[in-house]
Amino acid sequence: MRSFLPTRLGVLVAALTCTLALAGCGDDDKPAGDGSSAPGSSAPASTPATDTPAATPTPTKKPVQLPSCEKVWVEGKILPASYRGCVDEFGQVSKSIRGCVNRKLAQHGDQYYAIVGREVVRATPDREHDADYNALLVACSG
Repeated sequence: MRSFLPTRLGVLVAALTCTLALAGCGDDDKPAGDGSSAPGSSAPASTPATDTPAATPTPTKKPVQLPSCEKVWVEGKILPASYRGCVDEFGQVSKSIRGCVNRKLAQHGDQYYAIVGREVVRATPDREHDADYNALLVACSG
């Protein structure tokens, strides 16, 4: 008759290992970072982190200065290839750029649009109702 002792011993060892592994997964009685050390321990309590700056300051990026929309969005003027947006008369950033078959189509307000690096077009009466703009959108979507 075969002995089940090796099988049971293996199951017992596996169960004990799982129990020990899971024992560290519970909540502690003390909240983390309470600063106390174990009784009888000579180790000093940990100190909380502070918001002091590093010894050498890290360089910060200078904010990008966007041009005025009035200067950029002029009918017939070339929209710069470096166009990343503009600031409108209310101080808000205006940036509407969409992909268009290996190009970028930029838009401003209800009337202006341009392929980046090409001439600014003023839609009539607005982009939504302009036949050329709508044809461009169809071409852009493939």
